[in-house]
Amino acid sequence: MRRGGHLRVLVVGAGATGGVLGARLVRAGTNVTFLVREQRRVAEAEAVVTAAGHPVPLAVHHATVRALTAEGSAFTPSLYRGVVAGREGETEHVLGAFQTRAREHDV
Repeated sequence: MRRGGHLRVLVVGAGATGGVLGARLVRAGTNVTFLVREQRRVAEAEAVVTAAGHPVPLAVHHATVRALTAEGSAFTPSLYRGVVAGREGETEHVLGAFQTRAREHDV
């Protein structure tokens, strides 16, 4: 949607693909809002590390979700903060490597 001559984009379900595309749009100067359910992102990450032989204890899962979803939390992912701020970073490489690992473990 354009308002005041500026393109605004909402990325719904910003997983690997949405995250990379959204990051590229941000770098191009587009106003991008990412709609991500942190609990789902945590569940996806836990599925990959569990498949790789590193199961996540339930107490750690709950602590992680609390830390990532608390308003104003300093633990909001730095990759996300960097994308929102329009900074260059390792976002595409990290997401690509994570997606590759997930496929290797059929997750």
